[in-house]
Amino acid sequence: MNWDKYYYDICNVVATNSKCLSRKIGAILVFDKSIISTGYNGPARGIPSCSERYKIDENLIHELNKRGILSKECDTNICPRYTMEFKSGEGLEFCISSHSERNCILNAARHGICTKDTTLYLNVNIPCSNCLTELINAGIKEIVCTDISYYDKMSKYLVENSNLKIRVFDFLVKETDMEKNVIEVEITYPELTIEEYLEFPLFSVKKEDLVNLENKTFQCRMTTDIPKAGICMLYDMDVTDIENVKSVVKLYWIKENK
Repeated sequence: MNWDKYYYDICNVVATNSKCLSRKIGAILVFDKSIISTGYNGPARGIPSCSERYKIDENLIHELNKRGILSKECDTNICPRYTMEFKSGEGLEFCISSHSERNCILNAARHGICTKDTTLYLNVNIPCSNCLTELINAGIKEIVCTDISYYDKMSKYLVENSNLKIRVFDFLVKETDMEKNVIEVEITYPELTIEEYLEFPLFSVKKEDLVNLENKTFQCRMTTDIPKAGICMLYDMDVTDIENVKSVVKLYWIKENK
C-alpha cells in the first residue's frame, strides 16, 4: 500500500464536507499511521454558510448594496468575495471560513487529542502563515502537501525558520525530482526565432552567469531554496530570486510565454 496515496484520497473525501463556495480543502492529522483528526475549510460549527448569508447577513447585504449589487439577484453558489469582484486571497475580511488545517487541530483539541509529533496531510499547497503558526505551536512535525508553493511571503519565512519538515505526496513527485541540488532553468528570450529555441547540452553554469538576465523571466526547479523540504519545486522567478542558486545543470531556450 502507498500510504501517501491512501492519506491523499482521504483528504479529498474529507474535503467534500466543505461548504466553502471558493474551494474545498481537506486535511488529516496522522500519528503512527493512524488518523487522529480531520478538518475541512468552512465556517464554524452551527454558523450559516455563505450561500445563506446572501439572505440573512445584514453586513454582507449592505456591502453588496454599496457596490450596486442586489443580494436577492446574486448566484448563491458563488463566493460573496467573488461576487464583489475580489481576486483570490483578497477581501478576506468578508470571509467567515476557517482553513482545513486549523479546523483539523481544533477538532483534536475539542476531543482532548494530543497533536505533538503528528503529521498533517492536506490536498493543497503549503498553508498560510496564520495556520503555520498554529501548526508549529501545536507540535506538528511534518506537513505533506500537493506542491511546494507558498500562500504568502510570511509562510516561507516560518518554514525556513522552524523545524517543520515539508514534503510533497510521494506519488506526485517524479523520481528525478528527488535529486537534491539539481536545478533546471528555462529562460525566455523573446527576440529569438522559433528555430533558435534549441535545447542546450548538459553543462554547468555559475549563478553569476545569470545576473545579467534583467527583464527576462525563467522557471527554476530547485531544492536549495527550501533545504528542509528535500524535494524539488517549480515556480516562476525573476533575477532577484537566485541568491540561493548554486549551479545550473540544464539550460534550455524556450518559446516566449503568451
